[in-house]
Amino acid sequence: MFFITNTRATANLERTVLKHSGAVLVNVTSSRWGKTGANGGDFTLNTKKQALTGKILANNISKVKLALTDGSSWRGSLNEDNQADSASIAR
Repeated sequence: MFFITNTRATANLERTVLKHSGAVLVNVTSSRWGKTGANGGDFTLNTKKQALTGKILANNISKVKLALTDGSSWRGSLNEDNQADSASIAR
């Protein structure tokens, strides 16, 4: 659903219906853009009254933060391969 590379980005969701067919909700990683080794992503997903499902992934030069507020819920895994530079959930 969200693919972040070579940039810093923030998404704010409130009562949004997301329809995606894959298992990955967020993938923060390096790709072909930018300078190799310095082209990871930095992504914050802020939610309010939101229901989410899916994996949240980040590679070793990327950061991801999930903020669940005001009744938001999420089912999935965060940094399941333990590779992210940083990965966090705030409630």
